[in-house]
Amino acid sequence: MCSVQNWVRFQDIENLQNEKTLTFLQRAPKIPLQPLNRTAVANMYGRIFKFPESSIREMASLSAGYAYAVQALGYIVWKHCREERDIDLKTILADYDLLLAEGVYDKLWTDMSETDREICRLVADGESDGNSVAEIIKQVGISKSLASNYKRRLIKKGIMENIRGRFVFSLPRFGKYVSEQYRF
Repeated sequence: MCSVQNWVRFQDIENLQNEKTLTFLQRAPKIPLQPLNRTAVANMYGRIFKFPESSIREMASLSAGYAYAVQALGYIVWKHCREERDIDLKTILADYDLLLAEGVYDKLWTDMSETDREICRLVADGESDGNSVAEIIKQVGISKSLASNYKRRLIKKGIMENIRGRFVFSLPRFGKYVSEQYRF
């Protein structure tokens, strides 16, 4: 399992790629990774856990195809519910959220600028399908071009999806994580 100490930051990778003496990295092909196919994730969960198909699909959906989330959710279910005939996912969400926070989200959060965090807070407080760029511009008080720069950076970090005109989280349950950061 990935720990915070082993987490490689996006900025570190970018700095390495831009290092002039490491020309092999500049020539190396860059392969952007997409989320895992949810059907494939459901099939994998189905082979491991003998839950009803609806529960398996719900588990796959809960992971959003994010590889670490697939692993974390599988681990928690295996640890707590592998002998069950079915699972009530609400009973394990706290453990799932904790693994996501400790494994990835805490590090992402500490590396964000205050404006990044404010944008994420507004997205988390917005509608279930994110928040419009126009609404973010209005509430944060930034220009359209600056909002574009923030969105592009959040997309590059894997936090937001590339959806035209909207800020939408790509990470599973990240909106809940962001809301929790402002609750205390």
